[in-house]
Amino acid sequence: MLAPQANGTARVTVVVTQVILTFATMHLAMRFASSVQKVLVEDSIEPVACITSLLLSATAVQMIADSLPDFVRTWG
Repeated sequence: MLAPQANGTARVTVVVTQVILTFATMHLAMRFASSVQKVLVEDSIEPVACITSLLLSATAVQMIADSLPDFVRTWG
C-alpha cells in the first residue's frame, strides 16, 4: 500500500516491513487460535469462518480488478 509512494531503499524497507508485519500477525493468529476457539462457542465459529472467507474472496477479486487494466494494456 505504501510501497508505490516510496523510492529506492525506502521502498525496499516498506515492503520488508509489511512482510514482517504480515508474518507476525499470522503467527499471533495461529498461536492464539486454540484460545480463541475455547472462548467462542461452537455456533459462533461458523459465522466467523464465513466472514473470513468472504473477506479473502473480496481481496482476491480486488487484486484481479486492479491488475486487469495493466494486463489488457500489455496483451490487448
